[in-house]
Amino acid sequence: MTESKEIIEESIEKLLNLTGFEGEISIVERSDSKADYKNINCNIEIKKDSNFIIGKDGVTLQSLESLLRIILFKKDVKDRIIIDINDYRESKKNNIKRLVLELAEKVAREKKPQVLKPMNAFERRNVHIFLENDKRVQTESIGEKLERKIVIKPQSIIESL
Repeated sequence: MTESKEIIEESIEKLLNLTGFEGEISIVERSDSKADYKNINCNIEIKKDSNFIIGKDGVTLQSLESLLRIILFKKDVKDRIIIDINDYRESKKNNIKRLVLELAEKVAREKKPQVLKPMNAFERRNVHIFLENDKRVQTESIGEKLERKIVIKPQSIIESL
């Protein structure tokens, strides 16, 4: 285990202990050839009351991740960290993918833009990634802060501007 992984695992264990949760931590490290940091995915399997630590729409999970990033910054760990609990984010990501692929079909067929509900940065990034190779549509983030959302537009509207 690399030094970064050890620091991350130790920090997560401390945060879990402080919040009164117990869980099994698995960490997967991936190098990014285009960057000088690693992408580190941490999945925590929590058996009891995981909804409390995930929170409504994953808000508590995001806060936990933010706290971890602050702790790691102070310990000079510069890697990109993503925390998931009981595969919540993975499941959410799959649901979003299904939704946006269906909406892309609708937008391409009807030639009318579709506006998604406000999403956090993780979700918006995934929408852009899911549709980046679809030549029929284009995505654009609009709005600010908590109201930031994505518009899926037919490509023909963009090309005619």
